[in-house]
Amino acid sequence: MAAPASTAAAAATKSSKIDTVISVHFNDIGCIDLQKELGVEYLYPDQKYKITAASPNAAAVNVNVLFVDENDKLILGQTKPQWDSLQKAWAYPGLVPVVQFNDITVPQEKTFTIKTQSKYYICADDRKETDMNDVMLRVPVTLTRL
Repeated sequence: MAAPASTAAAAATKSSKIDTVISVHFNDIGCIDLQKELGVEYLYPDQKYKITAASPNAAAVNVNVLFVDENDKLILGQTKPQWDSLQKAWAYPGLVPVVQFNDITVPQEKTFTIKTQSKYYICADDRKETDMNDVMLRVPVTLTRL
């Protein structure tokens, strides 16, 4: 039996935008599963999105935010960011993020198109810190399907 039109419309509306916070421990990484958040099985080629990310507003903490597919998420967990002094950016050897924001201090935004059907994740990475701290960072992110 088909879902009533109002239910289908509500599901379509629900699945077009995520406005959330990624919780990540200081000097750690935290990810959100976009399929779970959007209520879909995969993201598909030619779907266009806009992602925004903002600073966690913790004193002197600037996280990296990455939009990655399921393969890169596995690599990300095992690869710490390395500073590339030529590019003046954080590099993740072996990783090709769809979107990467470095050292977020002010809100950043990017529009992109999915190239490959896969499961995707938005990850906040604070593993470039050197000291220890019990702080839980809350990184605001928004993903909107265009």
